[in-house]
Amino acid sequence: MIILTDLDRPQLISYCQDMLEYFEQKGMNECPEKQVYNVALSFLSEPVSRNQTWPAEVLLLAKNIENLSELSTSKRNKVMSHINRMLLEKMPLDEISAAAKFLAKKFGESRQ
Repeated sequence: MIILTDLDRPQLISYCQDMLEYFEQKGMNECPEKQVYNVALSFLSEPVSRNQTWPAEVLLLAKNIENLSELSTSKRNKVMSHINRMLLEKMPLDEISAAAKFLAKKFGESRQ
């Protein structure tokens, strides 16, 4: 059994392509599952956003996170993205800060 969350982006794209090919071979052109894989494949085929422009509120909270600057750009952007999302959801600032620090710490540990 494949657990999709364990696959990286190229593996997911390959898996979706394999499933679409399977549906073609079985003549299942109109099944809902095929539509799901088509949507997933189109989403996965789009380039990953490399946003590095953040609102002042996000930057202010990020300044208080130790070792954030030591993370790779992609992991730093993930932390910043989570901060931004939590701000938009109007979470309390202390919870946002704690969650972002925890996430940055875990990303830093996975790097070693």
